[in-house]
Order: sequence, then structure tokens, then C-alpha cells
Amino acid sequence: MSQKTETSDREQPSAGTDQGSEIAEYHRIHRHVGHLIRRCRQIAVGIFVDEMEAFNITSVQYAALRILQLRPGVDQRTLAEMAAIDRSTVGALLERLEVIGLIKREMPAHNQRIKQAFITPKGVQLLEDCAEAVERVQERLLAPFEPAERHMLVHLLEKMARANNELSRAPARLRPAETKK
Repeated sequence: MSQKTETSDREQPSAGTDQGSEIAEYHRIHRHVGHLIRRCRQIAVGIFVDEMEAFNITSVQYAALRILQLRPGVDQRTLAEMAAIDRSTVGALLERLEVIGLIKREMPAHNQRIKQAFITPKGVQLLEDCAEAVERVQERLLAPFEPAERHMLVHLLEKMARANNELSRAPARLRPAETKK
């Protein structure tokens, strides 16, 4: 037997315990909660892109538009907090939405340091047009679960998000509508 053959034989993983423990470790890694959440995020983005391709909109843009539909005139900082968008990226997001005509931004007379954002009729129409696609995203994501499991999954995800909100780089801040006096 040549020296080369002996070396290559030693470098091959054995079919015994070493390979079995490697496979077991691989499976343990894939059961880590953080890894599973990252994988589910990848899947959710893939499904969203697939269903929303015709609308040329991202999930973050969709969230921003929905909030502007519910709270017209919020400022950039408030929008970032309500949608849990990193404040360093919300300006570029709003600029893109404004360029394509889905929102408009205005400086209020009472505070020239901020801009308020408003959804345009074109933005409202886009939300109406893509409503069925958004529902399909939800259905596809939850398809593996029975109705009770769906409810439980959403409940547990909400609980995890609430409990760890302050650990996020972009914590969500739900702001009730201001009351007019």
C-alpha cells in the first residue's frame, strides 16, 4: 500500500461514532431557536417576494404604507417606531415611496423641523390591489399548521416579540392616535 493511499484513508471520516456525532451536532444546530427564526424569516421573505412580485414592493414598504393609511401625517421618527424600522433606513424608504408616488411628505406649519408623511391615492390603490396577495402570504406561511396551532404560533411569536422588544435595534412603539381638542 502506498503512502498516499494510507494518508487519504486516514482523512476520510469513519462511518462510526465520529460521523454519528457530527450528524447529531448538525441536527442540534438546526434546533437552535435563533437559527429557526432566521430560517423562517428567509422563508417568509421568499413567499412575500413570490406573491408580491407584481406589485414591486417590499414587506417593510408594505408595513410603512399600512401605517400611513392608519395614521396619516405621522413624522419619520414615529413611523420608524410604529413599524419597527431602523431609524437610519426609514428616510431612504420614505424617499423611495415618494419617488414612485405612493406617499407625499409635507412640512407642517407648526414645526418646520419635521416632515409628515401621507399615503397618496396611488398608495391606497396599491394596498387594495395587493390585499389578496398579502392574505396568500399569510396562508402559505401558516399552511403547515392546524387552526389551533396557527393561533398558538401567532400568540407565542407576539409574546416573544413583546418580551424582547427593547433588545431590538428598532424597538416597536405603538402610538395611539392623538386626540384633537
